[in-house]
Order: sequence, then structure tokens, then C-alpha cells
Amino acid sequence: MVPILASNDFPWGLVIVTAIVVILLIAGVTFFKRFKKCGNDELIVVYGLIPGGRTFKIVTPGKRVFVRPVLQEALTISLKPMEIEFDRSSNLGEGDSQYQFEGKVTFGVGLEMPFRRNAAERLLGLERSEIKQLAVEALLEACDTAIGTDSNDNQPEIESTLHARCEAHFSESLKNLGLQILDYNLSFHAVNSDQSA
Repeated sequence: MVPILASNDFPWGLVIVTAIVVILLIAGVTFFKRFKKCGNDELIVVYGLIPGGRTFKIVTPGKRVFVRPVLQEALTISLKPMEIEFDRSSNLGEGDSQYQFEGKVTFGVGLEMPFRRNAAERLLGLERSEIKQLAVEALLEACDTAIGTDSNDNQPEIESTLHARCEAHFSESLKNLGLQILDYNLSFHAVNSDQSA
């Protein structure tokens, strides 16, 4: 006959110890998964229940943060530079003051305030392609504004100053997105002068 263990002979102590060990292992793995280090080319934005009544907390490169389970989540924003390039833009301006521009602009998320705060508010969760599209729209609007507000009739002088004025408008628009210009190289061409050449 197979011996039947009495209830007081069952190894309850071993079961309890095993359960405690498993729980501690799960808790340890969860803890380390929620403990994040910010890479050199990114920002970590922690959002949810943030002490001090804030809506988010920004972690800068090289620093660490513990993201509380259930109460908080975290996403990253890349600091890698992005480029937009134009062979020739569509016509900007009206009437006799129409221009095209070509060249390349390099930009990226700024590390200083208010750049990183604006980036956390405006760019969190967006793909790089979506961020580039926002920058393209901002650049076209900035250049159109620079052309539209110019009252100078000296054509060569207009073309030489459009570069700086468009950069100033574009820089301000990017700042609102948390982005800053890293390299700006655009040249402007009057549409009428191209046609008459």
C-alpha cells in the first residue's frame, strides 16, 4: 500500500518559502525593468502621477530614474539631429515678390529650457517623420512671413537679407516645438528674375 501523508506531514514550510522567493524574484525583475537610465542621445519623459503636481518630469542624458509601476509611464525623445532638404521650394509670396529657396537645414531637440519642456509637451509620442513634417511646415511659414513683411524694393538686397530674416522666424517657430537650428544653409531666388533670365 502507498503511504498516505498526514496533513501535518505536508511540507507547508517549503511551499511558503518557495512562494516568497518567487514573489521576491518577480518584484525584483519588475523593479529593475522600471529603473531606467537615459541614453546619451535621448530624453526620458516620465508622466502620470508626478510629485509636486507636475504633469511630467524630464530626465536628461546620463541620469537615472525609477518609473513607478501603475502610477507612471515613460517615453523617450530622440536627440539625434534631423535634416530637411529642398531642391527648389514652391513659390512663396505674392505678385512681384515671389521667391523660391533651396538648401538644407539641420535641427534637433534642444537640451536647455525651454526647449526640452516644449519638446515634452509638443513632440512626445511622435515619429521622426512627423517631427520633420512639423519642421517643414514651420520653415515654409517662416519664409513666407519673411517675404510678406519685406518692403524693400532693392531686389539684390532683398535676396541677401531673406536668409537671415527667414532664419529668425524659423528659429522662433522651432523653439515653440522644442527644436533648435544646428545648421542653416538656404539660398533664395526671385521667381521673376529666373523667368526673365
